[in-house]
Amino acid sequence: MGMDDRRPGGIGRPELITGLVLWLIVGGIIFTSGHMPFWVDKSPGPRLMPILIAVCIAILAVLYWVEAYRAGKRVKFPGPAALKKPAGFMALSFLAYFLWEGLGAVLTILTVGFLELKLMERHSWLRSFLAASVMGLFAWVVFQVVLGIPLPLGILK
Repeated sequence: MGMDDRRPGGIGRPELITGLVLWLIVGGIIFTSGHMPFWVDKSPGPRLMPILIAVCIAILAVLYWVEAYRAGKRVKFPGPAALKKPAGFMALSFLAYFLWEGLGAVLTILTVGFLELKLMERHSWLRSFLAASVMGLFAWVVFQVVLGIPLPLGILK
């Protein structure tokens, strides 16, 4: 009996692979944040948030496996058409990561927001630009003005 030909109460190969990918992400977050201090001057340091995110993803992976085990339904691997949009979001995430310091936070949010709305959601040029502009402006107001947290300016220096 193969992993996809399971009885009710089993986990198939797609669910197993998805859960393992989530655990790889948890390991990557923990590994890449290892150089950051957890506590700074008796207050949370920069490593606290990545660890909280890793813990939440780990809980999500366990709950996903429990739900897959309990459901016992046969799940097929998604085809290339179904993976197009998630792959696009991953590509935009990497683009944002690489542009953040050089281009600046506000311009990165504007660029990535515009690309997401225009290319992936198929909105008009004007709607995509206006919505992305509002996202960038909102991020600037929240962090710079309200919270007083400086954002990378990049080319706007």
